[in-house]
Amino acid sequence: MVNASLKQTGYEEFSLLSLSAGDYSSIAPLLSALMDHCEPQKVAVSFPSLRIESVVGYLAEQVRRVRKTGFTIAPEAGTERLRRVINKELDEEVLFRGSTELFAKGWRNIKLYFMMGLPTEEEEDLRGIIDLSRKLSALGQRKRTSSNISVSVSTFVPKPHTPFQWESQIPLQEMKERLQLLRQESKRHRLHFKWQDPHLSHLEGIFSAGGRDLARVLVEAHRLGCRFDGWSDQFLYPSWKAAFEKAGVAMDLPPKKKQFESILPWSFIETGMKPEFLWEEYQRGLKEEVSPPCRGEPCVRCGVCNGKEIRVVESREEIGLLEPVRPSSTPKTRAEKKVRLKFTKEGEMRFISHLELAHLFYRASRRASLPLCYSEGFHPMPRIIFAAALPVGVESLGEIVDMVLVGRITATEVQERLNEKMSQGIRIVEAKEVPLDSSPSSVKPRSVYWIQLHPLILRGEAMDKLKSALAEEELIVQQRRKGKERRVDIRPFIEKMEIKRYPPGDRMIPEGEEKEKGENNLWGVELVLQSSGGRTAKPTEILGAVLDLGGEVLSQCKVIKIE
Repeated sequence: MVNASLKQTGYEEFSLLSLSAGDYSSIAPLLSALMDHCEPQKVAVSFPSLRIESVVGYLAEQVRRVRKTGFTIAPEAGTERLRRVINKELDEEVLFRGSTELFAKGWRNIKLYFMMGLPTEEEEDLRGIIDLSRKLSALGQRKRTSSNISVSVSTFVPKPHTPFQWESQIPLQEMKERLQLLRQESKRHRLHFKWQDPHLSHLEGIFSAGGRDLARVLVEAHRLGCRFDGWSDQFLYPSWKAAFEKAGVAMDLPPKKKQFESILPWSFIETGMKPEFLWEEYQRGLKEEVSPPCRGEPCVRCGVCNGKEIRVVESREEIGLLEPVRPSSTPKTRAEKKVRLKFTKEGEMRFISHLELAHLFYRASRRASLPLCYSEGFHPMPRIIFAAALPVGVESLGEIVDMVLVGRITATEVQERLNEKMSQGIRIVEAKEVPLDSSPSSVKPRSVYWIQLHPLILRGEAMDKLKSALAEEELIVQQRRKGKERRVDIRPFIEKMEIKRYPPGDRMIPEGEEKEKGENNLWGVELVLQSSGGRTAKPTEILGAVLDLGGEVLSQCKVIKIE
């Protein structure tokens, strides 16, 4: 069974999920037909965690027809001994040979997925994770490829209805110690290391092994604000601890392994899998004995298959190395044209970032079936060029973006088709064809903003501060960019500052809104900025420095870019 999903990752990427080793031969015609369909539309195909013997040759050649997406390989454990414990077959020689071929074909990014805290794991197994990753990285260097090996490690969590359901999870402190060892070794060997928060793994282990008493904990955690715990910035471990305390449930895991006779919280659930079979597999794993998959004659060991109505079917075909797939030829001379669009960004859309705005335009263009032109090379990108990045939280009455297209389509058609598919708050108000060599950044040498005065700011006092700032030769502010602090003189950026009455430009005040806003809220600062030496400053940074504002007051000042 092939489970396929279409992902929006900035640019479209088709991901095939849940494929076993035998599936690849059976889906070869499907993959070829899929690439024939996706290649003209510049839709890339990516795969989940793969068996490396399935990666070489055919799959790599098909995927590269559009873009070399990353490959994820899951050795799971760092040593052959521990892989036998978890019944994971992996021939390291095949792994090295397949990775060498990927590097030779131009791939740079390979992600390796491992687990720590597996049953019978020792320090040697942990160091094996680094040794295996280091060897793969060295293969890329031999092929003179700037290989990027990403090592991802998560903590093993015993799950119900599996052979390891009787196993115990390692304690939280031990998780931290093992992660510290891996971090140090990864840094020493210059490997990109990613890991799951051990507190989250500890919590997963508790819920995986727990019973119905944890329902009270869930309710209490929700009441304390625990949401979206899969996002590191949203995971509130102290709140979870408080939830366990208020529910009267110990936030600890059983320190010892369970016995076969132990009553497990999920024992009353019948899955069709015999507990005796799971226990037998558990004991085989502890003895480092590998259990082969069901092949050939019907297997009735686990209890799910009976060999008649329910049975395992697996393809026995294998894919040989095929001839490299040559990309479809594209005429060198094609009717390219550049359309310059002027659009507004208002309402709640002011809260989306510049990157999200770029994705929005691309997705709208796809839905509108616009004939986009893509860049050449190994990573085709749509040629959509914005004049400038608008700060988050700022509305605009006139942003500029250029789109390069092919074929016979007019600027008016582009405007109409985009507006039909564009999200509410984004509106194309003007479209015209411009020369291909023109740059959108040259259209606006300066930017004009209108910033609404907060009700607590007196208009007369604000006017005095503006005049005083304009009279100064320099105006220093502390900027934070990419996590670093810097002092910048913003005075060269400021061309003009003065108090102006609402609304900016030719925007009309809706009936009844003027009284609702009040007299003071109808006034704001018109700020005219120009770039200086490639640098600029955010309007809120300037207003905060000039009027000595910050925090809540500054964040409530509405900002509109007029032109």
